[in-house]
Amino acid sequence: MFDVATLQETLAIARDAALILLAVEGLVLATLILLLFRAVVRGLRRFVPRVSLFMRNAQRMTSRICGGIQRAMALMCVPFVWLNKASAKLVSVTRRLHAFFGSASSKGR
Repeated sequence: MFDVATLQETLAIARDAALILLAVEGLVLATLILLLFRAVVRGLRRFVPRVSLFMRNAQRMTSRICGGIQRAMALMCVPFVWLNKASAKLVSVTRRLHAFFGSASSKGR
């Protein structure tokens, strides 16, 4: 029916054709990927300057907001720092008065 040699030759031709088709498919896919990357790079070249300008403006605005928050925090802390200092001074004055009047009253006795 079929000759073994003819069958092997046909299979070898089919194998070679399949290998060539796979190579061509790989080249086509690689070319498509490279074209896609090229389009992405071109788009980024246009996009990056606009984004960097926007980012600089956003950084300036964020810096201003941060400065405002720090000033507000400093203003909120002032009364507590003042109370801490005032209480420390009051304790110091009370101790001095107690030492002064305590020693004066003990001399009078």
